Amino acid sequence: EQRVRNQPLLADYHHELGKLYLETKQHDKAMAELQLAAKDPKFSLEAYTALGQCFVATNKPDLGVEMYQRAIQGHEVFVKIKDTVFLMAEAFEKLGNK
Repeated sequence: EQRVRNQPLLADYHHELGKLYLETKQHDKAMAELQLAAKDPKFSLEAYTALGQCFVATNKPDLGVEMYQRAIQGHEVFVKIKDTVFLMAEAFEKLGNK
């Protein structure tokens, strides 16, 4: 948090803090940080994927699917997107269970 306060424009700090919040199930805080990180193309795939995880974890799989779709946009190499595709499939599965 200190690094983000000192360097609020550095997307990698927002990305790392967002991942930490996600790991500790602080989803609202994670989403705020990950949305900032997602603006940087260098972090967009991972940030949108993590945002998808946050939405699915907070019982919003429809928004999770949207984030996963944003994550894979422009990333044709399956090696980079396979984890995101898997997580999106899980979110679609939860949508079917409503």
